[in-house]
Formats: sequence, structure tokens, C-alpha cells
Amino acid sequence: MKKFVEDFIPSKWRNRNKPLQRNGPRGHTDIRTHGTDESDGISRLPTDGHDGSSRTTDPSPLAIAIHEPSHTSPTPALNYQAPKSASHRVLPIFQSSSMSSSINSVQISVTRDRSSTPSVVLEPNNISQIFVDQEQTPSTGSAPRHSPMQLSLPTSILASQFHDDETTASQTGGKRVHGFFANAHYVNMYNPVMQDFSNQTANPFMENLAKHTMPGAAYDSSARFPPPRCHAGTRLETVEQARNFFNASGCKKRLLWIVGPAGVGKSAIMQTIAETSPNLGASFFFTANVHDDPSKLFVTLAYQISVHHSAYREILQAQLTLDPTLLEKATTVQFEALFINPFAISMIHGTSAPLLILVDGLDECAGSGAQRQILELVSGFTTRYPSVPLLWIIASRPEPHITLFFDRLMGAAVYDKLELSYDSTESRRDVERFLRDRLSKIRDEYPQGLSHLPQWPLESQVLPLLAAADGMFAYAEAVSCFIEDSNIADPVSQLETVLDIINHTSAAAIGGQSSPMAQLYALYDRILSRIPSHILPITKHILMGTGVTGCSNYWSTLGQACQRLGLTASKAYSALHHLHAVLVIPAPEASFGKYGCVKARHKSFVDFISSRFPDLIGENWDKLRFSCYLRILKDTRIGGAVLP
Repeated sequence: MKKFVEDFIPSKWRNRNKPLQRNGPRGHTDIRTHGTDESDGISRLPTDGHDGSSRTTDPSPLAIAIHEPSHTSPTPALNYQAPKSASHRVLPIFQSSSMSSSINSVQISVTRDRSSTPSVVLEPNNISQIFVDQEQTPSTGSAPRHSPMQLSLPTSILASQFHDDETTASQTGGKRVHGFFANAHYVNMYNPVMQDFSNQTANPFMENLAKHTMPGAAYDSSARFPPPRCHAGTRLETVEQARNFFNASGCKKRLLWIVGPAGVGKSAIMQTIAETSPNLGASFFFTANVHDDPSKLFVTLAYQISVHHSAYREILQAQLTLDPTLLEKATTVQFEALFINPFAISMIHGTSAPLLILVDGLDECAGSGAQRQILELVSGFTTRYPSVPLLWIIASRPEPHITLFFDRLMGAAVYDKLELSYDSTESRRDVERFLRDRLSKIRDEYPQGLSHLPQWPLESQVLPLLAAADGMFAYAEAVSCFIEDSNIADPVSQLETVLDIINHTSAAAIGGQSSPMAQLYALYDRILSRIPSHILPITKHILMGTGVTGCSNYWSTLGQACQRLGLTASKAYSALHHLHAVLVIPAPEASFGKYGCVKARHKSFVDFISSRFPDLIGENWDKLRFSCYLRILKDTRIGGAVLP
């Protein structure tokens, strides 16, 4: 606004003459020009009379009204003095230095005092509908409720000769013309830039509901970036089988359990289903020690559904208005309010296309009791209300208590089961395609380093990798990351190291044939063995501090962990240098931000660390935290004194 004033109003006009009078209640300023004769700078203008004759009238005072939200502090004053040489009414607008900068809505009214003459109102919220030739900026989301208004007013507004509706109607063949300039003539606007903010008010109900959800658990959350995905051309049969399950004619089952061991690709399959299903209603991806709170599950699912379905949102809003503590109650009470009442009792979805709800990694939810309760609520819902068009897919490892729960439901025909295994024909075929594609990609990334090896990798090198993977995607991914590691930048020697690990592991196994998990753990062990012994303690502390080892109450980012551990950035990144193949490590400049977390590329590495270094969890983690906070207190100076 300040720049607009400087470009718009000559300096000789600013703050001249006495200030304009101010009328109206707080939050509404009505400023009028003083003087109506020629000596005050406003010329007499010819105006058509109702009898068709031309007559001269004294121009009525002009009014400029600025409507502000009630929260702004005292209503500012506007100063204006019309130039004496003006041949038309020139209406510049000047914001004084005392005016608040947080004006969220502005309505400019150009009026005459006579009640018989209608006013011309310029509203920024709607002017964009008139100037259709101006480039529009698409909205990308709701703006903050108190964000400063972005409005560039025209560089010139020249107004004269206002006509009433009857005159306008007579000139348009009896048709009354509506619009902001229907009764105005000689109105010129140069280079106007208008933006429509009329629909950018946040929804308080959705804001409150979002506070009770689990951020980062949805399939498209930035916290999961990069998410696990099925490699192009793989897992096509499994994904199609999951989709066809609910489309089968006469199928009354509303629950599908996708089960398989660690590293078989369950999360990647669930991610692909979420990204490619047009009827997705909501998704929740559990992650151990991160997104593992069972009390947030159903609220998060409800929030996602309400974003796209207004009828459901209205029912939730009515229930929460009646009982604002609903979201703080027991999980069973929440489930009844969020799913049974809207879908089974009110039947808001009716015969519409079914909504798909995905829950991945149930075994990573905190507490086996909570896992069983979730299964009881969902299976009970699908059993009691089989006609409700909600389709549930739950994926998990075959943990004993989860397997036992589903085994007990087998005779009731409540659910169906899709089991994944390493040694299936599809798994082995897809892992082979994945590995060959990744090795080809690595070769393209190192054209100079591999120029002397035109056939790299040899088929005799690829076959042992496929045999060791044996259909396990987690192993294929870990091996690819290890060979590709840009911090080593030597794929030839990295591949030779992997082949050496495979030979040693197979030789030590009974019958010379090791399992894919044994090969994966052997790879993890070799990676850790590369860390120098004098740096390993620092590495362990960082793994604990960032939650990689499964500790609770960990520090959320690498930057925060370094601060509390008293580590410099160089020491921290040196300690993590050899772990890029198994960890997602943020860049130094991002170590304090939302992408500053250190994450395991696969949960199998967390399992390995916990078994390999049992001293990294439990009591030792508590001792480490205490020592860090004690050091911080000792280094703290209060009033120049050092704490004892």
C-alpha cells in the first residue's frame, strides 16, 4: 500500500489541508472531503437532468469508506486534498503512517450525499469478475485468517457523472444494468491487479479436528518422503488381486488382510493402492516409535474423509458441537461417533461408490492390546453392518496375536486374506526386474568410472544377487543402495564386497543355503563394521538420539540431537558417513527443519540394530539423555555465573 501511495499521489497532495472527518462505529471509517466549491479544488460538473436538459449542480461531497476487521486497532485516518486543477473528480487513496498494515478486507465506496443518487461500490472481492482479461493467479489453498491483504489498486480512478437506475435503464433499452460501474461514466482504471480473497477463510471445525490427528501418517504426507513404492512393472498381480477382491460379484466381505514377512513389500503395495485408487477415502501408515499412537488412528481417518465429503463433515461437526470432548474419549467411543453413527445409523454414503480405507503396518502400532482392539472394532463393524460401503484393507506382519485373531474369524466369512511370501513366482520375478533395472541405472550414473568395463555387471555377478535376495525386496533395495552409495562412488568395489558377503554367509549356513533375512543381516553387519572403533560410540549416540534404534522420547531432528549431544556437524556427519545405504540422512542445511529426521530405509535395519546392540535402548538411553541435559545445565550461565 505504501508503494502504491508513493506512485499514486504527488507529494504536494499528501497531508495538506485539514484531515478529513471521521464518522461511524469502530471498525468502519467514513472520510469525506471538506468543501464543495471551486475554491476547494472540485470543479462544477455538467449533469443530465431527469427532464433531459443540461444543468449545472454543485458537486456533492465525495466519500471514501474503508471497512476494517474489528480486531484492528484504532481506525486509521485517511488524508486527501483534491488538486485545484482537476477537471474530474480524482480519487487517490492515501494510507497514513499510522495506519495498521493488517487490513484483511477493503471496501471502497464512492458516493454522493443525496439519497436519491445510488452509490458506486468498488469491492476487491468481486472486481476480478469484471476484468476477465487480467491474468488470474490460481488459489493453492486457504490463506491464514489474519494474513495481510494483497491488493494493488488502480493507478488512477477518474469519476464523474453518476446516473440513477432509471437513466441507465432508458439507455439500455429498458434493461437495468448491474455491476460496480453501472451508473458511472468516465471511469478509467490503468493496469489494475485484483485478487479474490472471498473464499480464503479457514474452517475452525477442521482446524480443531486436525489438532487431534497424527501428522505424517497419510500416504501423501511429506514426512514419509520418499515413500516406498512398487517398482514400475512389479507387483501388478498383487495390486490387481487386492482391487478385484471387493469388486467380486456377490462378495459381502468388507475386510482384506494383506500379510507377509518383513521386507516382502507390503508397504510399497499399500502405497501403490493408495496412489492409484480413485475411491480412496483415507489411509494411515503406522511407523514404529514415530506414527504409532493408536488413539490417533480413527480421528486421522475421519479427518481425511471429511475433507472431501461435506455430508460426513456436517455430521461430525454436529456431534463435536454437542460434545467437544468427544475426541478425547476412549477409542471405542470415538469409533462409534466417527464411523457407526455417520455411516451405519445416518447412512450418509447410501448407495454411493464404496470408500476404501487403508491401514498399513498394524504390527508397528504401539501395544499388542491396542492392535487387537483395532481389529475388533473394524471386524465387528463390517460384520454388523455389511451393507455399509466402507472397504478396509489392513496390512501387517504375521505376528502371533494378529494371526490368532484372524484365525478365529475364519469360519465367520468376515474377511479375506492375501498372503505374500519371498519364494512366490511373482516375488522372484519382480525382484529380478527391480535389481536389473537398478544396476543398469547405476551404470548410467558412472559412465567414466565404468568405461573400462563394457559388460558391467556380468551375468555371473547378477545371478548370486538374485539367489541371495530370493524374492525379498528389502534385500534387493539394500544391496542396490550399498552399491550405488555416492559417498563411496565406487560401484565396482561395492559389488565385489556384496558378493564376498554372500559367499561367506552361504558357506556358514546349514546346507550351504542361507535365508534372505540372514543375507540382509550379514550386509547390515558388514556396513557397521566399516565404522572406525573410535567413532562408533558417537554413531550409537546419534542412532539413539534420532530414534533409529527404537527409543522413545527421542529428539526429532539430527540438528537437535547434535545440540543435545554436544556434537559439531563435522563429527556427526563423519559418524554417519558409512550408513547412507541403510539410512536417509538429511543435508546439513536441512538438519533442523521438517526434513531433518534420520530414518531407516527399512524397518529391518531397526530390528537388526536392536538385536545387534541391545545396549542402545532402555536404561542406557535414559542415562544418555540425563547426561546430555546435565551438561547443558553446567554450560548455562545465569547472570554471568556458571551453574555448579
